[in-house]
Amino acid sequence: MPDFFTNFYDAVIKSEIASVFAVVMIVLFLAASIVYSRHRMRDPQQSQMVARSTPNLLVSVGILGTFVGIFVGLFDFDVNDIDGSIPPLLKGLTIAFTTSIIGMTFALLFKGYVFALPHNFGERRCDP
Repeated sequence: MPDFFTNFYDAVIKSEIASVFAVVMIVLFLAASIVYSRHRMRDPQQSQMVARSTPNLLVSVGILGTFVGIFVGLFDFDVNDIDGSIPPLLKGLTIAFTTSIIGMTFALLFKGYVFALPHNFGERRCDP
């Protein structure tokens, strides 16, 4: 299992595109967590909006990274040189899967964060 995390970390660090998507998703996750925690008692309506939209936004950014990765992988694909086209294709697929995994992971972490925080008595628990 440690090899998986090492390989995953290497895939993110070695790819500038995956790194940019990872940073964007980390910033979105942190910003939404701060907004949610600050407004959950004072403005429940805004906090519920953040709780509902943030996981969708994180997954959407991950899916966008998936399509960018596939595009990068297919951009230089040459049907006349299949063997030479495989390494760039695999690099693009690595970007694609990495960004998807990061997006889904942060969406699940945010849902867990929202679920774990205490809520006001009588307040309807929001369904993230």
